[in-house]
Amino acid sequence: MAPRSAYRLLDSPGADSFAAAWDQAIARGIEALRIGALDRALNGAWVPVVRRGRLVRLEKRHDNRLAIALLSGRESAVADRRERASSRRRYRLKLAAEREAKAADQRRREAMGAEHQAIIDKIEQESRNPAPKIAARPPRIRSL
Repeated sequence: MAPRSAYRLLDSPGADSFAAAWDQAIARGIEALRIGALDRALNGAWVPVVRRGRLVRLEKRHDNRLAIALLSGRESAVADRRERASSRRRYRLKLAAEREAKAADQRRREAMGAEHQAIIDKIEQESRNPAPKIAARPPRIRSL
């Protein structure tokens, strides 16, 4: 799958399980990297020693900085800083819903403004061209 297709699928409606699987795949990848780094820190890694362009020997070296980084307790920092696909998806859906609500409110306001403008135009039209007055009848009075 191309990355573009994966992101389209992630943004499509009903892709909650895909977002959860996405997060799980990333978590598994990070865990595999952490296991490999721990193995290199504990058992060392073979490093070629080259002199004058020739391979002289292979040495097994331990990386103390890698061991210190693994022991520093920053295991959760990677997960905390990494954006989760499911939370990104919920955030995007929330933004889309807010945009739709704002657009609907704007349409409602424009319709109300047009209605008010039509009333104002009618009043102005009547003030320019007043209707002829019909001779008013005297009010009916009942005797007591």
